[in-house]
Amino acid sequence: MGLDDTLSVDSEPAGSHYATKDDIVTPSLAVSFSEPSLVPADPGFGSQWHLRNNYYPDVDLNITAVWDDYTGDGVVVGVMDTGIDYYHADLSANYRHDLDYDALTGDSDAYASNSYDNHGTAVAGVIGATLGGGRAVGVAPDADIAGFRVGFGVGSFMQELSALRNATNVDVLNNSWGYKGYFYDNFASYTFAPIEREFENLVTDGRDGLGTIITFSSGNRRGQGDDVNYHSYLSARETIAVGAVELDGDYSSFSTPGAAMLVSAPGTGIYTTDARGSAGYNWSDYTYISGTSFSAPAVAGVAALMLEANSELGHRDVQEILAYSAINPRASTSGWQDNGALEWNGGGLTFSHDYGFGLVDAHAAVRLAETWDKQSTEANVVKHQYNNLASTTYIADQGSVTKYFHVDSEIDVQHVEAYLNIGHAWIGDLTVELTSPDGTTSTLVDRPGVYNGYSTYGVSQDNINFTFTSVAHWGETAAGQWSLRVSDAGTSTAGYLYDWDLAFYGDAPGDDDTYVYTSEWGRLGSDQGRAVITDDAGTDTLNLAAIDTAFSLDLTPGSVTTLLGHAFTIDTSTVIENAYGGDGGDLITGNAAGNRLDGMRGDDTLRGEDGDDTLIGGRGNDTLFGGGGYDVAEFSGNFANYELTYEVGSVTVAGADGVDQLFDIELLQFADQALAAVTLKAYDDVVGTAEDQAIVLSPGSLLGNDIHSVQEVLQITSVGSAAHGTVSINVDGFVVYTPDANFSGVDSFTYTASNDAGMTDSATVSVTVSAVADVPTVAVTLAEPVTVRAADDSVLARIELQVSASTTDTDGSETLSVVIDDLPAGATLTAGTGAPGGAWQVAAEDLEGLALLVPEGSVSGTPITIRAITTESPNGDTASATTTATLDLSAVAPEAITTRLSLAEDQSLSGALDAADFGGESLSFALINAPANGTLTLAADGTYAYSPDADFFGEDHFDVRITDASGLSADGRITLAVAGVNDAPDARDDVGIVAFGDSYVVVAARLLGNDDDVDGDDLSITSINGEGVLLNADGDVVITTPAGFEGSRSFGYTVADGQGGSANATAKIDAFNPDGLVFGSADAERVDGDAQGNVLFGLEGSDTLYGGAGDDRYVFRRGDGADVVLDESVTTSQRYISSNYWVSTGEGDG
Repeated sequence: MGLDDTLSVDSEPAGSHYATKDDIVTPSLAVSFSEPSLVPADPGFGSQWHLRNNYYPDVDLNITAVWDDYTGDGVVVGVMDTGIDYYHADLSANYRHDLDYDALTGDSDAYASNSYDNHGTAVAGVIGATLGGGRAVGVAPDADIAGFRVGFGVGSFMQELSALRNATNVDVLNNSWGYKGYFYDNFASYTFAPIEREFENLVTDGRDGLGTIITFSSGNRRGQGDDVNYHSYLSARETIAVGAVELDGDYSSFSTPGAAMLVSAPGTGIYTTDARGSAGYNWSDYTYISGTSFSAPAVAGVAALMLEANSELGHRDVQEILAYSAINPRASTSGWQDNGALEWNGGGLTFSHDYGFGLVDAHAAVRLAETWDKQSTEANVVKHQYNNLASTTYIADQGSVTKYFHVDSEIDVQHVEAYLNIGHAWIGDLTVELTSPDGTTSTLVDRPGVYNGYSTYGVSQDNINFTFTSVAHWGETAAGQWSLRVSDAGTSTAGYLYDWDLAFYGDAPGDDDTYVYTSEWGRLGSDQGRAVITDDAGTDTLNLAAIDTAFSLDLTPGSVTTLLGHAFTIDTSTVIENAYGGDGGDLITGNAAGNRLDGMRGDDTLRGEDGDDTLIGGRGNDTLFGGGGYDVAEFSGNFANYELTYEVGSVTVAGADGVDQLFDIELLQFADQALAAVTLKAYDDVVGTAEDQAIVLSPGSLLGNDIHSVQEVLQITSVGSAAHGTVSINVDGFVVYTPDANFSGVDSFTYTASNDAGMTDSATVSVTVSAVADVPTVAVTLAEPVTVRAADDSVLARIELQVSASTTDTDGSETLSVVIDDLPAGATLTAGTGAPGGAWQVAAEDLEGLALLVPEGSVSGTPITIRAITTESPNGDTASATTTATLDLSAVAPEAITTRLSLAEDQSLSGALDAADFGGESLSFALINAPANGTLTLAADGTYAYSPDADFFGEDHFDVRITDASGLSADGRITLAVAGVNDAPDARDDVGIVAFGDSYVVVAARLLGNDDDVDGDDLSITSINGEGVLLNADGDVVITTPAGFEGSRSFGYTVADGQGGSANATAKIDAFNPDGLVFGSADAERVDGDAQGNVLFGLEGSDTLYGGAGDDRYVFRRGDGADVVLDESVTTSQRYISSNYWVSTGEGDG
């Protein structure tokens, strides 16, 4: 797949791709315009003629007015292309890293990482360059962008397949690329059939079943005689093929035509984003560029605006709206034909094989999207198919064949598919035309390869076996006679038409019709065939939402409406029920039927006339006259978002969309509720009273602010209930509200007012009940006093005050505090604020655990005062209650001591316990609970001696009872903190038997395995001494000997615990030459030697050791089992080595 640009050569093989940068034309002269006053501030906007064309004002996307309401926010547009430079200032803000995919490399990052990855960045900028982000502006500047990177080259269809399968979460998918080669991308082939299925999946399942919008560039191969219909990707009914137009509205010289092209968009000299720096088309990060690659993303952007305006549109709705809203950008109508539809600008849609239905008009498309009330999806598409419509028919050289087929079934056509099977040796000779019963002709094949001197003979391919598509018949009915004409314009070659099939896709016919008028009425309105609307059934609608100038529309049968300088008439027998206005200040008058009139934008006047009508002012300051019948004014927001003003005979509704004045309207319908539009309006009132006090309200005090006509007398007919009181109407018509006992705060009730005309309305009376402080309750109990010691070591008596205080209030509006006064001299409280011996303020939450501290010298019989105070929080009103209590200090228990003592591990501690007594009496001490981890002796005078258990450290304790001379006692606890002292490790000697080479490593764990440390510290070897031994960096022992050494090595080593403790041990290692050393395993088994002298060791298990020839030696270890020795004693001598050793079987442990 490759970018089909000016570097492509004619000899490029069929099947290579173009990415409609095909014939990318980069103008040498930049186009710039002066900046209007109300435009985006981006510096490059004046150069973006496709957004606002100052030279040819009607030849652009007509988009600037749309941005006031829609910028693509919330819509995700996928870009299936080369990578995207998502760090670009105009793209970074809205790029969706969570959705993108790189089908070229198979990962989730579609960044433009290669030098050829510049195309996708330019395409993305046309769609969504942000407002104020850089220099350019996208069609949908707030749309989210997600890249789906594919490469261009042989086999790229597998990447396309992967990318399509990963694009399921986008709303719109743009494709600015395609295949070269006539009929190369053919869904009938096994190669491309999976792509067709993915297209079907996207429109069936995408957007939760509404269908993904898929845009495709039509291609840049007009000069090579190519056609949209020669490519399944472009002609598929699931996709939107987009052509390109130039600055003056002419179709671009490179833009590929065809009957399957839906619309066109600007595609020449487009100013857009560029990959940054040298990776781009130039170094400025922006570029001017041409090709249908840049017209398709413009339509993708418009689709995003449409979906923001109406997220419920089906993918077929988007196609239809684009067709209905497009315009002919040129004054000439040459090459255009009117089809047989009836509902567009008074007649049929106009179609051109060069433009499709014309240049996309974003303003018209979005306005139609806002008002579109049907939903056309893949789930409700109607298909009628007719197969085998011809037997084999000869096509004479320079002759033609015409076939006819009559369709009986009714279907409102959108797409027509024609399958053709033609045998011909030179398809460049052939032209195929499909003509509908209404006379609309779709050219399906137009001499492939022939175009304006490029070639007069066309392409020499043979045979056509392909399904063609036409959108030119959109809106026609399928019923009637269809004809297929096949012509041969060349010489020397004849052929055969073997078969043709027809398939129609669209909607089931119905009586409910919508007649759409757009700005094209200004061009077409003089056609008398379009001047009269005739419709005899169904509920029908006139949709003028695309019109941006004011008009006067009358739905009365027989009435004449002048629009854009041309008149149309509603036939006298035709009833049109509904109408949509445009952007101007329109006057729309209904008829005797039940009308639905929507002014849309502008300061409109809507007149329902007779019938039960629904009137919608829309945006602007509108005037609505209901007329006869039961009429409804409808508003888009919730009731709370509007302000209503009632007057005699009218009501004014003010909201975000404007201020509407309503006359003769019976009902106001908001998004969340409906209410009557009456001339009686009761308004809310606010009154007040005190806690526990009723209020009597006269009718005049409540009705005085209510609106009613002067002839009507208002009265209160009923009252509602209150949450915190009772409400009634007394015999004099006065309203009496009595609050619940102790309630204070805001309560409310409703009343209903009525007038002589029988109208009623209700309002709410808010009652503020002022709080009054209630007298609290208070009581106190004094606990038995105990002796405590103050921080300065003085002796105090502690008496817990069990104060019980509470409010009698039930509404939670009062706070409670307590004042304690008349304390003994120097006495304090454990909470609150105050001075010794004075008054103390204590909060209610501090009463629990409150205690009085009395110094020595205080006497019994002192009365203290406790006063509870309630304070009403709203107004500071207070009330209080008081009680007293008398101190009794005649019997105060001694101090309950809590002492912490410290000592070291394995040390003893002795001393004398000390406790205080408020009365100064002598004290005795008795042990209650002995310590758990040591021994204790305690004398009655408090002297003690404690010894912890050996090696114990941590916390221990014992409990004592202190008793004074009066027999009063208190219990105390003595905590003993025993600090640990490090113990040296226990190091034990080691012996071993090993096989030596030149050296042997004994790991530290081998030597330390029989050592231990009572403190559980980790042990290590810190030093070593002995011949031929050393300690390596890992703490292991390395023994070095001469080669083949046998004998013993002994050495000493020091073991340390890391806490300062150490011990010494020795190790003796008996070594054998490793040659001939044979080991068994942990199992019982036979261990065999060989002809040389062996050393045999069976290890675990009861083994049989056979030395064989040679002078053999045997090793045994206690606990390994009972081993049996067999040997050839006649030829060898044996040595038996009995050992407790640990044994190594290799060159050492290290």
